[in-house]
Amino acid sequence: MAIKKKISMFFARVGMAIWDFLGGKIITVELIKRHFAKIALVLFVTLGFIANRFSAMVEMRRIAALEQQLDAVRSDYLLLSEKYYTTIRGESVRQLVDTTKLGLVDPVEPPYSLKDTNNER
Repeated sequence: MAIKKKISMFFARVGMAIWDFLGGKIITVELIKRHFAKIALVLFVTLGFIANRFSAMVEMRRIAALEQQLDAVRSDYLLLSEKYYTTIRGESVRQLVDTTKLGLVDPVEPPYSLKDTNNER
């Protein structure tokens, strides 16, 4: 029973403190008028800090998205570069064969595997 009474007294005191705070007994209008410049400065600095942090988070997200795009472009570049050099290499070999007149030609049929007729091992 004593615990219930202590709990109810605690909530009564908290309720009174909130009522005093909202009613103007703790922070009065005169106190606000007297320290208005300081309060405004604190609010301005706090809002500036929040705005700065928000803009930094937005920039970090934008940078992460750009890094993902950069990775995609790099992989595309490597793929296209490999295709280009493969094509150039084949063309240069073909031109070299034509200039030396070795009598070599590109195969028309695909290569096939030779089968071993002797199954001896």
